[in-house]
Amino acid sequence: AYYDTAALVRELVSSLDETGGGEEAKLKGVLKEQLPFLTAEMAEDSVVNTDDGWLVEGHDFVGCRVTRVFDEYGIVSNGEITRWLPADEEQGDGALFHVVHDGDGDEEDLEEEEAVAAIAL
Repeated sequence: AYYDTAALVRELVSSLDETGGGEEAKLKGVLKEQLPFLTAEMAEDSVVNTDDGWLVEGHDFVGCRVTRVFDEYGIVSNGEITRWLPADEEQGDGALFHVVHDGDGDEEDLEEEEAVAAIAL
């Protein structure tokens, strides 16, 4: 999972079991100590750029099903493109496509070439 807000990081830490003194308890202890540093630069409860120019219509990719292969983790994940951000030619940035993955709800932004490849799978 991808934890990109302070609220999500705190939720992760609170979900860890600190009973029994095992590895999970040790991890929770360290994360609790580091929490102020981990979350200092994060948005509290919303992802930065959630609404800054993102469109839910106007591109054929919106609504398309995608398949992403994460070889390094041995994971294949399906999802859907839910919105897109048009290219910013002045800044030299290409279009981005926001994907919400099935099952775990993870989200990611794909560049156009990545979106084309994910749609083709």
